[in-house]
Amino acid sequence: MKTLSEKISLLNEATLQCLAEAKEGNVIESFTQVGLEIFAADYGFAWMHSNITNDLELKYKTPGIPFEPLKPREHGSAMEVMKTKKPLLIEA
Repeated sequence: MKTLSEKISLLNEATLQCLAEAKEGNVIESFTQVGLEIFAADYGFAWMHSNITNDLELKYKTPGIPFEPLKPREHGSAMEVMKTKKPLLIEA
């Protein structure tokens, strides 16, 4: 397991690498992969609003992911976070 400072370093490195990146998809892929490493996840994916239609588009998914990610529900917690731009803590 990585320490907090190692995780922050990974994010800083990704940020520096992406500063000169022109392709949005490459930036999303980079940060998704860093997130996978930080959380020790097996796979991941990222949705983003389209610049043209404002509809959500799947921008990145781990190669070989065992399923096709479903679009977030219109009134679900993921959409609430995207609309309010505030983190949502769900306690068990």
